[in-house]
Amino acid sequence: MNTGHGFNPADYFRPNGDGYDMTAPALIWMAATSINDLECGAAGRQRARRAVEETMVLIRRARYPKFDWLETLLLNGNGKPRVVLPMLKEAIDLVGDGEVIALIQRLMDEGNEA
Repeated sequence: MNTGHGFNPADYFRPNGDGYDMTAPALIWMAATSINDLECGAAGRQRARRAVEETMVLIRRARYPKFDWLETLLLNGNGKPRVVLPMLKEAIDLVGDGEVIALIQRLMDEGNEA
């Protein structure tokens, strides 16, 4: 379903039969929405913040031109998906999807060890 504003949720959330596969931008956006979510618990909120902050370090290094705006939207946890997801896609395309996925995997592995 295209919303008419160049934002298509199917570009970020893909059905896989058991639920959805999420792209790197979707995973980071989901982490950002968890930063202030009391249901995630303190450790979950901390891991979410770390995922966003470490991703933003990669994006800053890539010199993404809308870095400050994107960082503010993500760390406040209030960025609307139709705004944030396309920005994240642009930024992660500069960094490289593989580097962000490796970061997310590392953080997930650390969370499972705790």
